[in-house]
Amino acid sequence: MAPMPNSNYFPPLEPCLNSEQFLIAWQDAYSALCDPNFSKFAGLDAFLADTTARSLLQNPLKPFSPASAASKSQFETLTAAINITPAENAPYDIKRIKEDALWLAGEARVDEVTALRIVVLEWQKSPANRILLDQYDNDLSNPARNGTFSASVFHASIAAKPEGLKEENTITSSFDLTPQRRTRLLRLYLSEKLHIIKVSELLFRSHTFKTKSQTQIAGSSSLVDGGSALLESLCPEREVSSFLLKIAQSFQARVDGLDRGPGWASLEEVDATLSESWTETELLEIQVILQYIFDVSVIDVFLPSAESVSRILEVLSNVGFFASLPESPTSNLPYIGTSIRTAAQLAALALLRFPIVLQTMAVLSNEDLDAAPPTPDASYMWTPEGMKNINSIFMDLAEKGVEASASSMFAWSLIGNALSGFAPTSRRGSEDSIGGVSCPALPQQQGTNSTFDVLARVFNSMVPESKPEFIQTLAVSAADHLGLFGQIAEIGTWLTSSFGDAGCDSYKKQARVLLLQLMELVVPIVVPYSEQTVGAILALLDADRPYWDFAHESIKGSDVLSEFVVGDNRGLISTVFSEALSRYPDETTPLYRLMKSVVMNGHMDNELMEKMSNHMDSSARFTKRFPPDFQGYTDVVTDEDDDLLDEGGSLPQAYRLSQDLPWFVSRRQGQLTLSSSRAASSGELALRDQLPSGLGCVPIETFGIVVNDNRPITIEWDYQYSPLDYMVCSLYTALEGNDWTDVSTGVKLPLEDVCDILRLLATLILTTHNQQSVNAGDDQSMTARSLVEARLVDADPDKDLLNIVSDLFEDHLQLQQEQPGHEESIAVLVCCVEFFHAVTASVPNRIWPVLARSKLIDIDGNGGGLVAVVTAVEMITGTYDFLKSCVHLFEMLVEVSLKPGSESSSQSSKALTRFNSQATRQPGGEVIPQRIASAVVTSLSRTLTSVFSNSRSWRYTSTQEQAEISTRLATIFDRVLHYTYGFDDESNLQNKVVTAVLADSSNHLVDVLLSDSPASLLSNSLLDMLGSGLSIILDEKSSMCKSWQINQIISALALCATGLRIGVFSDRSTSAFEKHLYTAAPVLARLFASQEALRGPVATLLEALVTSAARSQAEPPSLLGHMGSGPAKDFLSILGHLGRPLNNIHTELKIWDLLSAVVRSRQQWFAISLLTGNAPRDRRKQRKEDKQEKVHGKPLLVYALDRLANIADMEPKLQVAMTRFVALCQNHWSWAVGSLRTHQNFVTGLTNYVRGLKREDSDAPLHICSEAAAAAAVAEVLAMHLHTAFQIGDYDASKTVIPHLQYFKKYGVSAPTYNASLHANLESYMGKDFGGLRPSNFKHTLAFPTEYGTNYFYDLPFASKVLNLRRTQKGKALQGIEKELEHANASLSLVEAQIHLMEKWKLLLLELSKSLRHDASVIGLLIEVVRKCLEENANFSVPQAIFDRLRFKRLDLALVLLQRLVVLDIKDASQEKELRGLFKIAWKTIIASDPDFENAFQSSDVQYYRTLLQILFLCLKPLVRYQPPWKNISSIKGTQRPEWTTPPADSPQILEVLLNVVALGFRSLARTLHEEPSTCEPNDFVLLTAILQVILRIPAIELLHASIALQFANNNLTGYATSLFSWADRLLINNDPIYGEYAILFLLEMSSVPTIAEGMAVAGVLSQITSADIMQLFSRPKGMGPFDTPTRLHSIWTRGLLPLCLNLLDAVGAPIAGEIVSFLNHFPNQLKRLGTELSNRNAPIGTRPSDSHITFGMASEVHSLSLIWLILERYRDAGAGTGTLEQDIPQLEWDKNGVKEDVDDWVQERRPLGPVVLPGNEREAEFARQKPLKKGASRLEEKILQELVFASECLNGVGA
Repeated sequence: MAPMPNSNYFPPLEPCLNSEQFLIAWQDAYSALCDPNFSKFAGLDAFLADTTARSLLQNPLKPFSPASAASKSQFETLTAAINITPAENAPYDIKRIKEDALWLAGEARVDEVTALRIVVLEWQKSPANRILLDQYDNDLSNPARNGTFSASVFHASIAAKPEGLKEENTITSSFDLTPQRRTRLLRLYLSEKLHIIKVSELLFRSHTFKTKSQTQIAGSSSLVDGGSALLESLCPEREVSSFLLKIAQSFQARVDGLDRGPGWASLEEVDATLSESWTETELLEIQVILQYIFDVSVIDVFLPSAESVSRILEVLSNVGFFASLPESPTSNLPYIGTSIRTAAQLAALALLRFPIVLQTMAVLSNEDLDAAPPTPDASYMWTPEGMKNINSIFMDLAEKGVEASASSMFAWSLIGNALSGFAPTSRRGSEDSIGGVSCPALPQQQGTNSTFDVLARVFNSMVPESKPEFIQTLAVSAADHLGLFGQIAEIGTWLTSSFGDAGCDSYKKQARVLLLQLMELVVPIVVPYSEQTVGAILALLDADRPYWDFAHESIKGSDVLSEFVVGDNRGLISTVFSEALSRYPDETTPLYRLMKSVVMNGHMDNELMEKMSNHMDSSARFTKRFPPDFQGYTDVVTDEDDDLLDEGGSLPQAYRLSQDLPWFVSRRQGQLTLSSSRAASSGELALRDQLPSGLGCVPIETFGIVVNDNRPITIEWDYQYSPLDYMVCSLYTALEGNDWTDVSTGVKLPLEDVCDILRLLATLILTTHNQQSVNAGDDQSMTARSLVEARLVDADPDKDLLNIVSDLFEDHLQLQQEQPGHEESIAVLVCCVEFFHAVTASVPNRIWPVLARSKLIDIDGNGGGLVAVVTAVEMITGTYDFLKSCVHLFEMLVEVSLKPGSESSSQSSKALTRFNSQATRQPGGEVIPQRIASAVVTSLSRTLTSVFSNSRSWRYTSTQEQAEISTRLATIFDRVLHYTYGFDDESNLQNKVVTAVLADSSNHLVDVLLSDSPASLLSNSLLDMLGSGLSIILDEKSSMCKSWQINQIISALALCATGLRIGVFSDRSTSAFEKHLYTAAPVLARLFASQEALRGPVATLLEALVTSAARSQAEPPSLLGHMGSGPAKDFLSILGHLGRPLNNIHTELKIWDLLSAVVRSRQQWFAISLLTGNAPRDRRKQRKEDKQEKVHGKPLLVYALDRLANIADMEPKLQVAMTRFVALCQNHWSWAVGSLRTHQNFVTGLTNYVRGLKREDSDAPLHICSEAAAAAAVAEVLAMHLHTAFQIGDYDASKTVIPHLQYFKKYGVSAPTYNASLHANLESYMGKDFGGLRPSNFKHTLAFPTEYGTNYFYDLPFASKVLNLRRTQKGKALQGIEKELEHANASLSLVEAQIHLMEKWKLLLLELSKSLRHDASVIGLLIEVVRKCLEENANFSVPQAIFDRLRFKRLDLALVLLQRLVVLDIKDASQEKELRGLFKIAWKTIIASDPDFENAFQSSDVQYYRTLLQILFLCLKPLVRYQPPWKNISSIKGTQRPEWTTPPADSPQILEVLLNVVALGFRSLARTLHEEPSTCEPNDFVLLTAILQVILRIPAIELLHASIALQFANNNLTGYATSLFSWADRLLINNDPIYGEYAILFLLEMSSVPTIAEGMAVAGVLSQITSADIMQLFSRPKGMGPFDTPTRLHSIWTRGLLPLCLNLLDAVGAPIAGEIVSFLNHFPNQLKRLGTELSNRNAPIGTRPSDSHITFGMASEVHSLSLIWLILERYRDAGAGTGTLEQDIPQLEWDKNGVKEDVDDWVQERRPLGPVVLPGNEREAEFARQKPLKKGASRLEEKILQELVFASECLNGVGA
């Protein structure tokens, strides 16, 4: 068994020891095969397909070969230094591993390679074994049972952690001691050996035990192939004998070995239980071998050889079928003795293959040789000597009286009886019959070699000389002496209760069928109908199966047992059932239990249910004893009817009623005269007429036959009646307050019968309901509603069945309160609750008023019967049947409360004909007020919450019962919270359409669970469930955990996680609950290590825990710190397994989610361990000379990088999960990026993967979705990679990424495929046909995570559940809408994935844009993306709601990219041209949005419009850089100015923008601002002004000035702007006249167009401005400076009014000079202020007017006034040449000389400028923080100086 490079069974040693590959233990393989979800374990598939593994499975009886020279050579090769070179700090010791392997090979007598694998397997499991040691926090698993959380919940060592931690090194060292380690190796060897045969038997059985519709294992093809290969290897061509002989030999060896023991005396001193473990393994192997015998014996129709049969039977006989084996020979295997005896009986019975043998003989007896089943000549039935030996074995067993051989002995007697028919008459003797049944007389055949002669010789060889009547002897011995029926009943009971584990299900069903086949032959021969036969049949049918097991069984296909029951038309069950029905109602229990069993096992077969319906509806025989002293009958024995006399002829055999015989009588009528028929003929009233209202009767003249002549006589009446009627009437008689009694006995109905009736009716109602659900639309003769609402009691016609049961329930509830502890009464209560459960499931609207009136629940505050019964009775007895029933009922109430009583009135149920006349609906029964349902559910919820909080400390007779109650309640609570918080975005739980009834219950649960009290009982109970569950797992008696043990833990983990998630979702404090869970961290770590099934749930809880704790501003608790150093290391090692070695994808995804949460949630220790593989605490403690201690395996970050380097080979979900983890590591732990940068293949693997992605038209939406999700995750990682690279100056990193981004370029911003009609039709159809529901009612909230797929957006199971309750159409309608929801989920998954892809693509683009100046290829990419974004928005094809999300994200991306592109100096002409081309695309996108330009800023979509305008503004900027054709002309001063020959290329679009965006937009804004100021935003004016400004800077725009002026004039923009300015003092924002500045700035931009400026001058714009009220502020004594309030006035003056004057002067010239001077001189104080402020040379520096300061605004003001002064002086000097006289231009009244002196001082550096420079606004403050370009202390000082220099030039007469 040498490891192969690609072996999945035993890979090469080095990767195993480096934790790169993990071995699968055979026990884990078996457990996984028993898991219903095992087909998801890819690692198991590969493991079982491995050649070595298959070889072991094909030799299960002795899988390991002994040591040999070859195996020793292989061992030396495997462990040689060339194959494994340990690193200096490796966590393993190869020398010790070799020594242990050689030692184990010697002790276990196996080859060295096998031993090596076991040693390596133990080493890999050592972290899990160590963390589960009791020495670690010994009492962690023993929470306090006192109902309160305190330090006693966990051992004091937790509270005193430092002291506890001191022992960890001691614990670790003791764990690694050689004796302890080798003891574990031997135990592991035993486990491997045992589970190889268990896996082999399971695969063999699963392949052979196939029925037409069921097989236990239906996994992947390799598993199916493995079972097939196993069958062919062990039984080639179905020849079973050779394998059976091997089994017999192995069987004998193990039986003999039980006395010898293992011979491990030296180690038994270390571990006294080691020998016991060996014994347990041997016993379990014996049981599996016996099961294997059974499996092999039932293959097809082939019979085993006589030798194989006799050898096995001989072993069984020698050990007396293990009769002397104790029930529990070891402490860890309770009841193994019974299990082995059961398996032995079944093996012996199956070995005989009696059905095939008897069928063969039956065919041969009719001389139809061709029809006989094929039976090889080697088969035992053809071997005289073999048959003789077998017969002698059974004779010996009969003589010894071995009871366990009864079934096989009787089967053998049947075979012998059949064989006797082929013997000569002289040899038959008394063998012709068994129990009076004669053998067939066969014709004698001629010849010595005929088949008949062979069989005759066989029979002759069997007949003992001393006992020729051996057949009779064996049959009588088996049936009478050995208790055949009792043995069968015991086997049936054991098979249905405690036999085997989860992997034995198909075995047990096949065994029960085999026993039923035996009973089918036995019953007619021995006793056709008796208590024993019925009891045995009921045991095999599991008649005692609890109703709750049946109720919670999933509706599935048939199995071998159900097929037998359904196909039993005239066989055993039908015969017995017919007899039981004919004896009814004299004998009631057999009918009740048989019918219930048949219904439960029938799997809702339509034909079977139809039969049951007919039986309930009508029966032709009514058997009853005569009442005492009853004389109302006549003898009908006549000469003609003497065949009716009995054998003695002494008693008449038949009677006829001469008066009515009632079913029940009422004592209220007194002693009624039971008159004869003469009374009726003489005119007296018949009995039915004497009673005011009876309960049914056998009518007069009915004929009956005596079936029991013992007094009182029992008569079978020829009377057609309804058994259902009788049952309901029987229940009615059991009510308190009436005195109806049975007419025969004169007593009331026994409570046992009441229970049987209720159980049967509950089963029928539930089964009928389930059948209707599956076969919706089919006509049913009986419906659940018809049963519930049947009014069958004449005595009280107002009561239907539900009313009767309700009254019965209240009677016994009251009885328990008065006389607590009445067992039968408790049983009635339980059965009533079962009935209520069935009614709730089938007719939910009927149950609410019943429960609202019931004393069961505490609606009125009086305590409630549930609490009374539990506290007064069940807490004392320690059994909680009533409580469990109420919990189940509550669960169903939660399900139907999703809409109580909302069935459509159109759903008329088709009841039985006799029901229809009376089955009218209750008034108001269809619509139950929400108030009633909510009150019922809330009351029960509060009561059961209290039960859950306290029940963990109660007394229980069964630990399983305690676990079941807690598990069920935790599951229900979790479901309630999921229903209320998980669906529908409505924030108020009371207003949610579907779950409003559960709102109060949910709120109460959350309040209790997330209570701030540290003594929260609910959370304590959850922790106790975890602790006790761990205790059970650690108990060796439960090495193969039962489902209830695992489910207890899973339910507690789920509810804890749900509570934490709801706390995060609703922003509630969970600190107290978190503290409890952090304290339980050691328990959670050990649970994670204990079972594969728990790893996913534990990881989910830990993820929710660290996420919830991270919300706090304080440092969250350390998860690893709460575990302790040693357990934390082991936990990390186990965590590193992820889903390996089974490759459980589900578990691995949960673990990656946990790891992602850890790295983003400030779990420092945990995160560092994940990134480095070291525990931080160890790193601080270790000394330089110490060896670095590591956890097993490489760091998980490194593992993720290795896997992602081959990302294309991974599962899509794992791609996303692992990539997300890496991205989070980059984000939150930047130092970890070094691993990423140094990894050789990581980035290359990611880029190659995304390069290979593509979409085909045929791709399914979910396939596209998964690719998009993976691509998005890759984009995020690449973005972080580039970010890090750019930080260190590696801009070449972008060149390794950009060539691979084709997928992103094509699909990064594209719109997803969306079927709008699907969603519209879904909304319409659901609202119309499903009670007004909407799809949004099933939408997932953000409380719980979801994943892309068919259940992503709408919760399909939840919707199906609700729609099934509310549907107005059946079957196809519901299936259709479910399919539509699936499609909708797939569609919305794709939408969300596409949006997510865009977000991550944006992140990557932003990082790439940082390399714009270093990589020219990035420019083209960004331009293409911007173009794509704009085009996609212009051509949207998805609904508005989705488009809104997409379009804003696209625009945001385009906006950011444009901001970075427009500032570049692009050298490539083609790229520059592409950039300019974006203007037309942007304008097209605006047009495509179909805006109303007149009201665009008032529309609901204004934000989108604003963003588009921002993009438009940026797209206009590149047009400014473009130079169209032009020619130079010389000016009069010799300077050259361009003369444009053509207008801009985009002139039409530019003019459209100016008209629609600027002109109409400004006009609309100004108008709206006057009318509704609150709807406008100031930035809109800024945006329009900026667009106008950039357009007017476009080269050659001068050629369009006339058109622009015309457009603006037509829209009166000057008037709107001046009007806006005039209203500025009344449109203040925080006392800021912001609109005044925006208005004047807009006028300024307009005035830069000469034609417009001329129009302004003509319109007297300055006069209009002067008249504005806001201008009066400039007339203040000291004017308005930069620091005067409002500060914006100075900005208006310097940035707006003065430049406006300059523009008017430039456009109009001297004619407007006088008006401008007059305008400025109108504000003399403002003009004087400048000189005053500049001259404050000696004043302190500050912001007051009297302080010394200068701002950029002041410098600009100086420059503007200086320039105006210079122009005016030039005009004045020019005189009339300008068209204006000198005297028409007044002097500017300002202190020109003072200003000049101050300016010259600063310019000529006679006075320092820096000290007096102050920023006047935020813009100037930003300049102050910037460095200067050339000189000065800051950029602000530099700019101020520049302005002063220009002013100085003007003041000195230079320029102009």
